[in-house]
Amino acid sequence: GYHSLGLKSDGSIVAWGANISGQCNVPAPNSGFTAVAAGYVHSLGLKSDGSIVAWGDNGSGQCNVPSPNSGFIAVAGGGYHSLGLKSDGSIVAWGYNGNGQCNVPSPNSGFIAIAAGALHSLALKSDGSVVAWGGQRNVPSPNSGFTAIAGGDLHSLGILRYHFTSPGALKQSSPAGTVFLESGVVTATAAQMGGFLYVEHQDRFSGLRVNTGDSRDLGARISVEGVLATAANGELEIAQATTGLLPSGDPLTPVALSNGVLGGGPFGLQDGITGASGLNNIGLLVITWGHVTEIESVTPPALPTWFKIDDGSGVSVKCLVPSTVTIDPGWQYVAVTGISSCEKIGADLHRLLRVRSQSDITPL
Repeated sequence: GYHSLGLKSDGSIVAWGANISGQCNVPAPNSGFTAVAAGYVHSLGLKSDGSIVAWGDNGSGQCNVPSPNSGFIAVAGGGYHSLGLKSDGSIVAWGYNGNGQCNVPSPNSGFIAIAAGALHSLALKSDGSVVAWGGQRNVPSPNSGFTAIAGGDLHSLGILRYHFTSPGALKQSSPAGTVFLESGVVTATAAQMGGFLYVEHQDRFSGLRVNTGDSRDLGARISVEGVLATAANGELEIAQATTGLLPSGDPLTPVALSNGVLGGGPFGLQDGITGASGLNNIGLLVITWGHVTEIESVTPPALPTWFKIDDGSGVSVKCLVPSTVTIDPGWQYVAVTGISSCEKIGADLHRLLRVRSQSDITPL
């Protein structure tokens, strides 16, 4: 209402603002707290032992934590009521109930987050749906895909996670929040790519870069959750990503493409190679071939990190190699497997093939 709370890393609470009902008087001992919540004129603190401490205005019993005061993992403060989430996924509500804001709907189970407004309550289910009761309870349709909730005075908020079955479907969308890729096969690992990996749909229609610190093996089937973004090189990616391991599927083989069609034209949110047309294949595991026309010039002991090939079409493709791959100056003709990617030079995107390992390069 008129006060604020802050939780310190040492487990203490700092409170400031109006203190007409003692809502800023943190009870002793001011330690061992893991979460805080502010109601209209009352305050709540969750202890590391799973108990709740409440202080401030108690005219409606909003500070009378029901017994047993244990097993709580989250708290929320409403206008004149309070909520506590138990470790078993159930919710306990107490305080003013004039609008039914303390009548937790049945079944009281499967909840993972709580929030409270002035005269209403909200809870997030593990299936991504939101349950609301009390004054403001009309959750918009479709009621699915939510990852977080918040209660305002007379309104509510939810963050959506957009669900996609393939990288191709994701590239054609315009999500404004967290995205979830249901399944993808790892075609390049974070170790091979230097901090990011690539996934591809089982049908080999589309692939995508995933910026994550997770280590996943080549060929693993994973789910991906993160934020859709465009990397500095102009490539669409899922950033700030976390991954989940799924049951294994069939390994993927590269798609054979000529140099002229590598990269392709634009596709949804993914820009195409400048001046190119045809199907966009950025993010796909591919194989191409050609005459080695150039190797990066470096001063020893530095080693070259790229070479270029031309398949006779007059289209040159830059092949970028990781530090584990040695470029042989004696190569004349090679077949190269890697991830179809791009390089941004000025405002233009140029073809780039990201080699994963030494075995990706076969002298011909």
